[in-house]
Amino acid sequence: MKLPGHLPPGGNTKGASKGKTMKSFWTNFLSSLFALLFLIPANSLFATTRGISVVSKKGQAFYLYKDYHAVVIGTGDYKHWPRLPNAVKDAREVAAKLEDMGFRVKLIEDPDSRKLKSTLTGIARRLGTETNRALLFYFAGHGETTELADGTELGYIIPTDCPLQNLDPNRL
Repeated sequence: MKLPGHLPPGGNTKGASKGKTMKSFWTNFLSSLFALLFLIPANSLFATTRGISVVSKKGQAFYLYKDYHAVVIGTGDYKHWPRLPNAVKDAREVAAKLEDMGFRVKLIEDPDSRKLKSTLTGIARRLGTETNRALLFYFAGHGETTELADGTELGYIIPTDCPLQNLDPNRL
């Protein structure tokens, strides 16, 4: 049995026609191109319908997330803590990359404790009340961990106006 585009037994090309070889080339090329279309990431082709979909055992497809949001915070200009010269720059770069990926991004730079609290409260109220929504939180800045009475640790993200823990542990 002779397959299109394959050499006859022994590798002799005298029996293979040029037309069949070209037809095989175009068939392989178009098949490869068609297959590649399924390998291109969804964010480049279908950015407006992004979402993670799954298929149930009954064959029904549904999305886990209908939209993507990110809150990106960069804090470097501290009043009491050592300054972090690249934290805001890093946050800007992360925010830009996430926007490129289709996220709706809220970027906050150098928040004090009021701004940080209002941002986190606003996220919970505005974005956290709807189902099927993905939320990414990114923080570039100082953090602190304290040990509770039962030995577990509690972590904090530090706004620009936070005092040092060893100087004022009650205000951390």
